[in-house]
Amino acid sequence: MNEPTQEETCTHVRIAEGASANYQLASNMNELTRERSRMRANIVISVLRNHRIASNMNEFTQERSRIHACIVESALNAHQIASDMNELTREKPFTCEYCKRSFSQLTAYKQHERIHTGEKPYSCKNCKKCSRHVSNCKVHEQTHTLGG
Repeated sequence: MNEPTQEETCTHVRIAEGASANYQLASNMNELTRERSRMRANIVISVLRNHRIASNMNEFTQERSRIHACIVESALNAHQIASDMNELTREKPFTCEYCKRSFSQLTAYKQHERIHTGEKPYSCKNCKKCSRHVSNCKVHEQTHTLGG
């Protein structure tokens, strides 16, 4: 067998070097592809985790709203029970300091007291006429809408 010429040897070396470089490039591409897949998996996991956190926060907010509604309802029930008890027992714990008239409900007492103090906390949105009772103010405001 004949010895390869120097030129053939150089060509074989260049081919081998090129093959080695191609192999290294392919190896790097495979590594980059695996890294990209890991990054995608981490992103998916992160999105799922954030979705779960948001879902848990939503459930927490809904539960908090239910608890708040129960507390408000309990407070209203307690107020109504106390008011009903005053009516049933004929107790009148609220006494006017001006005329000594007694009331079983705080709202009735406050409305009565306005007679003595002259307070008129409700005012018409159109002409600023003032009233002691909200119902009187609402009736008055209708005169503006009816053209009267």
